[in-house]
Amino acid sequence: MSKLFNYIGMYILFAVIGAVLYIPFRALYLRKKDALSFSASELFRLLFFSSIFAVLSQTVFPDFSVALMPGELSVRAYYPRFLIDLSNKGSKFVFYEDISIHFNLIPFKTIVSYINNANSLNEAVRAISNVIGNLCLFVPIGFLFPLASKKVSLKRFIIFVFLLILAIEAVQFYVGRSADIDDLILNLLGALCGYLSCCIVKKIGKRFCHK
Repeated sequence: MSKLFNYIGMYILFAVIGAVLYIPFRALYLRKKDALSFSASELFRLLFFSSIFAVLSQTVFPDFSVALMPGELSVRAYYPRFLIDLSNKGSKFVFYEDISIHFNLIPFKTIVSYINNANSLNEAVRAISNVIGNLCLFVPIGFLFPLASKKVSLKRFIIFVFLLILAIEAVQFYVGRSADIDDLILNLLGALCGYLSCCIVKKIGKRFCHK
């Protein structure tokens, strides 16, 4: 349970960081276009970018640590495949060759292994957490996409999300994390759930507005 709260907390934190990074650049762009204004569509674009940034923080960004010692400040970025150490006394890059990477191209193989290995309560909770976590990760992106984009189509949405997830899996493989087609399937299903939920909410909203 503590891992879940930690994950949610980090997701929200990086969503806020994403919003802080997005606002000035978007404001400068709109100012050049002489279209600087606040609207609901701009708010949804902000939330959409923030959700993507939060997803990247949980899938692509490295683990960080900061060490402050007398006369030295060191910032380390960790990946399973390599380590980047930056300090005021110099920098260091360490590449690890002999690492084991989980790589799977067989659909549902990992999900079935979760089910087969769920022989205890802890393993069952771990399996459910992994499946639900991968499903829920892209729900906000799916929900916000129709609200942030003027030209909305299911085909365009599926292509965008598929390419985004594929890019994430490729980066994860390169940096030494797991790359699994089951993650792609679950992420895509989660995004579709978010997209369809948004469409339903919009239809219900239009019905109430016409009454």
